[in-house]
Order: sequence, then structure tokens, then C-alpha cells
Amino acid sequence: MKINLFTQRISRLKSTKMTEMAWRQGDQSRMADTGGTMNASTQSTKIHVQHEPISIQDVTLWASQPEAGAVSSFLGITRNNFNNKKVIRLEYEGYVPMAEKVLQSIADQIFTKWTSTCRVAIIHRLGVVPVSEASVLVVVSSPHRLDSLLAVHYAIDQVKALVPIWKKEVYDTGETVTTTGEDIKKTVLKEDLPKWKTNKEWNATEAAEYSAKAM
Repeated sequence: MKINLFTQRISRLKSTKMTEMAWRQGDQSRMADTGGTMNASTQSTKIHVQHEPISIQDVTLWASQPEAGAVSSFLGITRNNFNNKKVIRLEYEGYVPMAEKVLQSIADQIFTKWTSTCRVAIIHRLGVVPVSEASVLVVVSSPHRLDSLLAVHYAIDQVKALVPIWKKEVYDTGETVTTTGEDIKKTVLKEDLPKWKTNKEWNATEAAEYSAKAM
């Protein structure tokens, strides 16, 4: 339902003038517009929306470059509580083609704002994400720590506000239910009614406009 409403809003915006995305690796034509300098061997992005677990070690290794004196990261994981409720797991769904385009646009903006940036990775997981496992990872490498730290902060705020991905929280009621099947009797936790949520930073209008520009 959320995806349908989001795509309808985007379709209404597609007729508006789309702004150009910032330059990225291999696009020399927009360098003058942003005033940046480019080193094709170090500036690149890794953007994924996936169901597989996220490996921070692999992405950090990928982001590490000889020119980079800093590799900063943010790893968002499922915590076991929310508003005094015990969280069993989170479940994510998203409009994948558009989500990846918006993530790429956010990465491009990082290269525009912090022109010495070496590499940017933004990865978001879909499906079931158990407690203590990662749902989102942002990694930025740059020559100096301040740029990479600021860029990571910027990126995760933009992800939460603009990317068409939604989560469902599944809670434990504290009750148990005993079931019998195939001559095996077992006791399992009873789950509370799950609740679909958007991030508190989510702005549907701004997100739709941003997504239309990223197309």
C-alpha cells in the first residue's frame, strides 16, 4: 500500500523539470559545475538494497584507499526494545529500483559537498532483520576524518528522510502459546500485532520530489 501511494506521487511529479545529479566517477562533464577535483581510481560508490546480511568488514576493506586517511561508518542494527516493548525482529520492504536511485543520488551529493571524498557505500537490507543484525550501513572514506564523519552523518539523515523503504516492528507480548504437531509439543512466544512504521524523519512529499529528480 505504501509503495503504491509513493509511486502514484512520483508519477505526478515526473512531468516537472528534473535537476541534474552531481558528477560521479566517469562523468567529467559536470566537474566544472561543482568545482570538484576527480581521481577516477579512488572516487566510486557501492549502492545496494539487498536481502542478504550486511558485512561491514567487506565494505570497509573496499572503501579503504591509499589516499584515504579516514574511513568512517554508521551501522544501524535492530535493538531489542521500543517504548517498553520487547522487539523480536524488524521486517523491511521497499521500492527497490527507486530506493537504489535515491541512494545513488545521496552518494553523488556527498562527492559534491566533500570533494576530496574517496569512496562512498550505502547499503540497506530488506526482509527480516533479527535483533543485533544490521539493517543499514554507510561507509565513507576521505583523506581527513572530519569530511568522512560529516558525510556519514549527512548520508544517514538523508536515507531516513528520503529513501522509500519502510519497516515493520514485531513485538513479544510476554505470553507463550503451546502447540502440538507431528507428536511434538512445544511452547513458543506469542507475537503482538506487528506495526508498519516510517522513520520519524520521513517526509513523503520531499521524498517523492527527490525521487523524481533522481530518475
